[in-house]
Formats: sequence, structure tokens, C-alpha cells
Amino acid sequence: MFRQIPNVVAFYEPLHEQLPALINNNVPIQSRHFFVDDYFREYPPVKELEHYHAPEFGVCRLHLEASDEEPLLKNYIEYLIGTVPSDKTPVLQFNRIDFRLSWIRTNFPDALILHLYRGSRDQWISTIEHDRQRVEKDLDADPYRITTWSKDLCTQFPFLASNYIKHLYQRHYYLWKLSHLGGSRLSDLSVAYEDILKSPEQKVDEILSLCEESKEHAVRCLSVIQQRPLGQWKQYRDATWFDRMEHECETILGNTGLNASFGIEPLSKIASKSDGYKTFLNNSGHYEWLSRTAQLDLVTLWNTCDDKEREIEAKEKEIENLSVVAEERLRLIEGQKQAEEEMRPLCETGKEKRLQLTDQLRRVLQEKEGSEERGTEKLRMIAESSLHVLEEQEETIRLLTLRCRSAKQRVRAWLEPRLGVFYQYPSRPLHIPAHYRNAEGCETLPTISMVTPSFNQVDFLERTIKSVLEQEYPELQYIVQDGGSEDGTQGILEKYSTRLSHWESAKDNGQAHAINLGFTHATGEIMAYLNSDDLLLPGTLHYVAHYFSKHADVDVVYGHRVLIDENDREVGRWVLPPHDDHVLSWADYIPQETLFWRRGIWQTAGGCVDEALRFAMDWDLLLRFRDTGAKFVRLPRFLGAFRVHSQQKSSKKLEDLGREEMGQLRKRCHNRDVSDEEIHRHVRMYLLKHVILNKMYRGKVLRY
Repeated sequence: MFRQIPNVVAFYEPLHEQLPALINNNVPIQSRHFFVDDYFREYPPVKELEHYHAPEFGVCRLHLEASDEEPLLKNYIEYLIGTVPSDKTPVLQFNRIDFRLSWIRTNFPDALILHLYRGSRDQWISTIEHDRQRVEKDLDADPYRITTWSKDLCTQFPFLASNYIKHLYQRHYYLWKLSHLGGSRLSDLSVAYEDILKSPEQKVDEILSLCEESKEHAVRCLSVIQQRPLGQWKQYRDATWFDRMEHECETILGNTGLNASFGIEPLSKIASKSDGYKTFLNNSGHYEWLSRTAQLDLVTLWNTCDDKEREIEAKEKEIENLSVVAEERLRLIEGQKQAEEEMRPLCETGKEKRLQLTDQLRRVLQEKEGSEERGTEKLRMIAESSLHVLEEQEETIRLLTLRCRSAKQRVRAWLEPRLGVFYQYPSRPLHIPAHYRNAEGCETLPTISMVTPSFNQVDFLERTIKSVLEQEYPELQYIVQDGGSEDGTQGILEKYSTRLSHWESAKDNGQAHAINLGFTHATGEIMAYLNSDDLLLPGTLHYVAHYFSKHADVDVVYGHRVLIDENDREVGRWVLPPHDDHVLSWADYIPQETLFWRRGIWQTAGGCVDEALRFAMDWDLLLRFRDTGAKFVRLPRFLGAFRVHSQQKSSKKLEDLGREEMGQLRKRCHNRDVSDEEIHRHVRMYLLKHVILNKMYRGKVLRY
């Protein structure tokens, strides 16, 4: 928000213990941090910053009284303020400062303190977002550093030790409540996050008034306030559980006098007046906890070092194997000249087919000249699509013949990313590993609801349906929503009607509308949709169900993609790197036919596919999943097959529409138009990972 004010320089997380490394590594932007393109652009050069910043600022002496001396911290803050031009106002957005506000007040008496806080329960859900399972069974779990901070603070607040809590939420609540007491009592203005969402104009006005900033900045500040769902804690535990946990904490905070006096009087004075506080301080339980956890931390550190050494050795071995494969490939290139001779007739054949197809289409169009405009348009689209497929096939042949040219060209072609390439090699039988057909064991199988939208796809629909039904998944809810096809589709649907949970053939408003209609009949815990020309690979449903059952914290999964032609023959494969939320803001490489998600995240993200989109509805749905906090995982397996054929959405008009829709989504992510060069820069590392994994897979170093 403060970045919207021209004369403000806003520093993000100045006390973070890893700040120089975060700046150097240009950490990716978290998906829930909207309108941020760089966390640390205001900071001076890292080499200069390192002379003042110390890692212990973020983890040591987190509690400071007004009278305490901390010259290094004071010098660091003064240094940051001094880097700001005199005509601008510095703003330091601190975490790890909550228990030091008395010290801040004394050492920086002219500073204004703005205290921003969030409700304890929703803050807890945000804190444990990526570590829910461990939190439930380990009182010393450390989501968002709350246990690390408690180890430093427990000599002043002994009840933070595990000896005195029943659930990790209580440690969180103690920290939250003490932070709130100090912040609300020592700040110039205390504002709740929930109030900003409910009354944004009023709260922005209060903040600008405090900072003596012009109200003309209000509109820009309001533009970056993103409405987010509140009350997420209700999906975690009921109110009775939270009330009980918080009541136990409040009892201790009351008995120790902290509720009444923290942030008003020094701790020494509070303790002198409270027998309850003295009892805690005199008990050795928190020191025993500190000793035990320090020993465990040392063991963990040794184990981590051992694991890292093994990882390094494994990576070195992978690189060595890759080098061997690369050298072998280069040695064999000269022997592939024969392949060029074999491919040349295919090139000629492709050209002949293209000329024949053009002549045939010209005759068809002449014969149909007097027919209805809609029929002509459909024929024209099919013609363009067919020509497009032939062009892609010719490009594949060109790349294959390139191998027989200069060494530089050969290496460049070898390192070319294959994501986005639909014809990668001449068609060959589809290879499926034998173990794919072995069902994963799972005690309780979740219901999977799958929808297939269809319109005039009689050539492929039956193969799609069989690929789903032959999974033999007992808890399958399979729905086919057809748009009123007149090509024989209804006969296929009637043939399989007893094995379908629901089917319907009626006019709809397009693919997205059909998907939404289909999901109105779905009740499964796991959801997915499969287009009527694509396939599921054997064993996919059992594999996905088993993974979801074992990983309760995961909301969305997807896998690698196989590319097939009209005859179910393999023409390529996409091997994807592990999931990257940052890349999703720039490009969508996630294969839709391999995508599965939980019903809960579907409902949180709006419970529908955007019917205003014709091309980019998949990407839009993924972005909404991510922006509501979904955890994605790319599974190490080929889950589906994407069919490349002449009847796909590939006319010039639709391609232009697709580019327009993708541009709209990128603008939504970045609040501005972005260039092709920016897109390439942000996806470059992802594509490099893909190239390495793809080469390892092709060289049989990796097996999926």
C-alpha cells in the first residue's frame, strides 16, 4: 500500500535473518502477495547492507525493554533510514519487532508506529498452511518460526515452552495476544486486517491521516486491497475448540498480570507484583525444554548436513550420466545421416498431401458455395486446422533433419525445450509401463467425479469414455455432457448409459458451460474433467486417489503428458519440472487432462469454470486455485494423453482469441500488460529444468 505513495520508500522485512540471501536470490513472489513484483527493490546494494545487517536481529533478543542497550540494531535501523532521500519518507514494515516496541519508542521518539494485525484464528490457518500434518502431532513444530521465536522469548515468558501447552495453537495464541497487547498500547494507530477488508475507505483514510499524507493517494492505495475470504479457521476446528484453547491461555495471561500491564509497565515490575508470574519464572521447566530442543536441533542439523551431502553426490552422478548421454548423442549424430535420407521422402509426401488436401478443400468449398454460411465457416476452420497440423509435422521433420547439420545447430536442437511442441517424433505405438496397470492400495477410496464435455467428437468420444471406465475404479462418478451433437454421439452415449453416472445431450453455450453443467451432477471429493478427444492412462484414478489419501495437505495434483495422434499413436511427451507457483503467473504448462483437485478448493475458488473464456478457462481456474491458497504437486507419472488432430481449436480467429484471453490473465496477475521478453525471462529457469529432466528421462536416467 505504501508503495502507492510517491514520496514514500517502503522497506519489506528489514529484520529477516536471511535478508541478504533473499535479495541476492531474487526470491519468487508468493501467489497471495498481490501487486508485488519485487520485495526488496528499495534496499541498498547487498555488499553494503551486510556491513549493518546481522542475522541475529531476527531470532535473538526479540524482547527489549525501553532501557535496554542494543547498539547494533539501532545503528542498522538508522542506516536504513539514512539511505532514504531527504524529500522522501521511510517506512519500515517489521515482523519480529512486536516485543521491542518500548525500545523503539525510546530510541526513535519521532517515529510513528502503525500496528497492523489479523484475527488470531485466521492468522493461525495462514501460519500452518504448508505444515498442517506435523502441527497436529508435534508441539515443537516450527511453522512460520513461532517455535524458534519462543525459544528466545521463553526466559521472559516461560509458558511458551512445550511443558505448558496442549496444542501448538496455544503457543501461537500467546505470541499473538502479547503482540496485540503491546502493539495496541504502544502504537499511534492499531488497525485490524479484517476492518481494512470491511471498511477500506475509512481505514485507508485513518492511515493516511496518521502519516500526514495527502488524501489524493487514497484511490491508489485502495486499488491494491484484495478481498480475501475470512473465517477460514472454521474448516480447521469448531469454535468450542478454539474457545477452550484460548481460555486456558487467557487464564495464565491474567494470573501473571500480563493481560493488564504488558506494554504499559516493564516485565520486571509486572513480575514483582504477580505471584503467578514469579512461579513460572522460578520453575525450571522452560530451561529443560530449551536444553532438550537444543540437543534435538543439533541432531537435526547433523542429519541435514548428511542429507545434503548425499543430494550433492546424487546430483553429481546425474550430471555425469547426462554428460555421458550427451557425448553419446553427439558421437551418433554423424551416423544419423541415413535418417535424413529416410525423412526426405516423408517431407515430399507431406508436401504432396498438403497440395492434395488444398485441392480437395478448394473443390469442397466450390461445391458448398451455395450452402449456409455456418457450414462453410466450419469447413474453413477444419481446413485451417488440417493445414496447421501438416505444418507442425513438417516443422518436426525439419528439426529431425537439422540433427545432421553443423555441430552448433545439433547441440542447439538437442537443448531445445519440448514443452509446447506437439509433434516431437514420427508416430509410434503408445508405450505404457506395465506397473501402471497395478492399482495402488488404499483403505478408503475417495469418490472421484469426472466430467467429459463433448460436441461432435464421434471419432474420439468412445475411446475417451473407455479410457475412463476401464480404470475399474469402484468409486467413480463419470458424467458426459454433450452439446447436442448430430454426428452419432448419442448412440455412443446410449451404449454406455448403464455405466455412466449421468449423461445428457442438449444445446449449451460452449465447453465451459458444459463443464459447469456436468459438475452440477457431481458430489465426489476429488474432481476433474477430461475433454472428449483425450485419454486417461491406465491406473491413473487409483494412483491419484492413493496420493490424495496420503497427503491431506495437497489440494491440486497433475502429472506428465503423452501426446498422441488420431490413431492413438504416440508423437511426443511433455516431462514437467516440479510445480512452480511463480511460473503460473506467466504461462500455463499444466496438462489439463492430468489435472485433479479437491472439492473444497473448487468451492473456495468460486465453484465454476469461467464461461466467458473459450481458450484460457483452464489457466483461469488454476490461477484462482493458487490465489485461494491451494497447494499444488506435480506427480512423478504420466497420467493422461493429449490428442493432436485436425479438428482442434486452431483456426486463426480462435488463436487470436486465445492470445487475447491469455493476455487478460497475465494483466490480472501483474496489474499491467507484460512483454514477450518478460514472459521468457520469468519462465526461462523452469524450461531449463524441463530440458534437464527431459534429457534424463530420454536417457533412461529417470523413469516415470
